[in-house]
Amino acid sequence: MKALPVFKILSGLTVLIASTALTSNPVRAAVTGEVVAISSGDTLTILNASNKQQVIRLAEIDAPERGQPYYEEAKQVLADKVLKKTIHFERTAWDTKGQLEAKVILNGEYISAWLVGEGHVWVYRAYSDDPQMLELEAGAQKNKLGLWMLPLPDRMPPWEWILSPAGRDSE
Repeated sequence: MKALPVFKILSGLTVLIASTALTSNPVRAAVTGEVVAISSGDTLTILNASNKQQVIRLAEIDAPERGQPYYEEAKQVLADKVLKKTIHFERTAWDTKGQLEAKVILNGEYISAWLVGEGHVWVYRAYSDDPQMLELEAGAQKNKLGLWMLPLPDRMPPWEWILSPAGRDSE
């Protein structure tokens, strides 16, 4: 049996390591930033360590859209909770609009779960099937918290509302 030269072995290992790194999911470290703006009940802007603004859509939730009942209230609640505060976030995905989607944490509290539990947003079922989030939403609904105190016709989830005549007219 003929021995392979060392450089061929090392070259093969380099290719194997590089291909593994490209196809595996990288570990996502938490990043920190100060919240400088609130766009809606589920979207905020931070100033990161590089002094650049970055828009973040909160993971697993959907807030009322502009023009939809409870839009202003949901936006204000998020502002009251996180504006001008330092948050930590971990990227979970890029949303359909190309925005960063992340789990946002303030002082150890998962903000999406807090918003759901207080009744200010819906669990976005297309992106979350977390039983704990669904339980928080059911509890808020049962206790008529936040948007759950609105009349039934005003509680249409945003993913349905944007397809309705009212939602299409608001664009």
